[in-house]
Amino acid sequence: MLDDVAEKARRNLMAVSSGIVAVWALGIPLDGKLVGAVDLGAVEPWRAWVAATCVLAYFAARYHLAPSTTKEWEPWRVRRTKDVSTQLRKTFQDAFNLVPEATRTRIRVTWQDMRGADELTYSINEPTGPLRRRGQFTYAWHYSSFRHKDSGLTLPDGTPCPTPALQGEFCFSRRYYFACQWRAIRAAYKPSWQLLELSFPWALAFGAAAVCFWRLGVSLYYSFPFVRQLLTA
Repeated sequence: MLDDVAEKARRNLMAVSSGIVAVWALGIPLDGKLVGAVDLGAVEPWRAWVAATCVLAYFAARYHLAPSTTKEWEPWRVRRTKDVSTQLRKTFQDAFNLVPEATRTRIRVTWQDMRGADELTYSINEPTGPLRRRGQFTYAWHYSSFRHKDSGLTLPDGTPCPTPALQGEFCFSRRYYFACQWRAIRAAYKPSWQLLELSFPWALAFGAAAVCFWRLGVSLYYSFPFVRQLLTA
């Protein structure tokens, strides 16, 4: 559970976000008296929405940077990252162990492929840690048995076999990479009370931010003639 500091930051973020959304949803005009002293009717709307945006950003930052909030999110992030890496690593391995056509739409590997030579075999040093969409790996070609040690085979670039450690590159397709991300998110972020407690303030804050930017844009449009001229030019 969140500690007192994070819980206060959470409540403040939800209160500010709820207030902004309520002003928009209920059509509450920006007029009247604020704490009986400030006449909001004399305040230009764009200034009020700039202030609201700044306040929202401040409380969002406080909630995001609260140490216990980060700690609560960490297990979810680790599960998602691990799931994505597992999917990508399996596809990376399949690109070498299976027929290339099986993974052609998922990953592109750039290396000196000599799998057509029966005398040669290869070793791959897979990247360590979580895989990204693009990356590098090292590999080397060896003779498959001692009787071929004097075959004098070379790679297409002239490198004699057995080769030293060579560097290859891989790149996952965008479609496959984001599909892996989506599957990992669905697996890691299953609905629960804890997830609701952690995510709902952000959902409300994002909605409030959308209201702020929209209302700020509308206010600037009607407050400054040159803005309308720029947009209609």
